Amino acid sequence: MADADVPEPPGVDLRVTASADGGISEQLIVRTRAAADGSWLRTFAQRYSSPGLRLASDAAGNVQAIGAHGVVAFNSSPPLIVSEAQIGEVFDKVARVIRAVD
Repeated sequence: MADADVPEPPGVDLRVTASADGGISEQLIVRTRAAADGSWLRTFAQRYSSPGLRLASDAAGNVQAIGAHGVVAFNSSPPLIVSEAQIGEVFDKVARVIRAVD
C-alpha cells in the first residue's frame, strides 16, 4: 500500500491511498475550523465535476455522482467527521471491530 498527501489550502489535505490489489481510496482531511468554514471547501463540488454528472448525497449520506438519466456513476461512503480529540477513540473502535471479525 502507498499513501500520498497532497496539500491543498491551509488546513485541508487530500490523501490518496493505492493498495497492492489495485484499489484506490481518497480522503479529504479538513484539519481546522477555519478550513471547514472557508470558501475553498464550500466550492469543492463545483471544481471537481464532470460534464453530465452532478454530485448529490442519498438518505444514508453516501456521496454520489449522478448522470443525466439519473444513473449513479460513482458512489462513495458517507464522510467521517471527527475532531482531533476524537481520533484516538475512533481508531480504538475500528481496532475492536477488526479484532472481532478476525
